[in-house]
Amino acid sequence: MLLKLIECNVIPEKREAFSEGQKMWKELHNVPGFVAQIGGWSRSNYNKAYILAFWLEQNSYENFMDHVHDHLFVKTRQDETYSSIKVSLYETTKSFMLQEHMPYLALTNSFSQSDCTCSFVAKNTSNSNHVLKGFFLQDLDRVKNHTMIQLEKEWTVLKEQK
Repeated sequence: MLLKLIECNVIPEKREAFSEGQKMWKELHNVPGFVAQIGGWSRSNYNKAYILAFWLEQNSYENFMDHVHDHLFVKTRQDETYSSIKVSLYETTKSFMLQEHMPYLALTNSFSQSDCTCSFVAKNTSNSNHVLKGFFLQDLDRVKNHTMIQLEKEWTVLKEQK
C-alpha cells in the first residue's frame, strides 16, 4: 500500500477556504486504487494542515496523478490558500486501520509502544531509513514530542463500497 503525506502551510486568513477545498476531495471515493484519505490541523502550528492519502499501490496513484488530480485540484482552488506544500510518498509495511471515532492522529519516526499498536507503519519511497508511524488517539494526555493532528471528519474520504 502507498501512503501520500501532504503538509501545507496555510495562509492564516485562508484557513476556511482551504478547509472548504479539502472537502471537495470527496470525489476520490470512486477512483480505482484509492483506499482512504484523512487530514486535519496541527495542534502545535495553527496554520499547518496534514493530509494522508492511502492507495492500493503505486500504479493506481500514478494513474490518478496523470488523469484525475489536476481536474480536482483546480476545482478546489486550494492553490490560492497555502504558502508552501510538501509531499512525501511512503510504502506501508503494516496495513492501514482507520479508527473514525478517534479525534487525533500522532505522527512520529519513533514511538515507545510496540508497532502492533500502530494504525500504520510506512517507509519513505526515496529514503527507506525514514520510517513514519501513525497512531489514532482519543486524547492527548500521554503523548509528547510527536506531530499531533486534530482530524477533521469532513476531510475524511473512504473508498466507495460496492
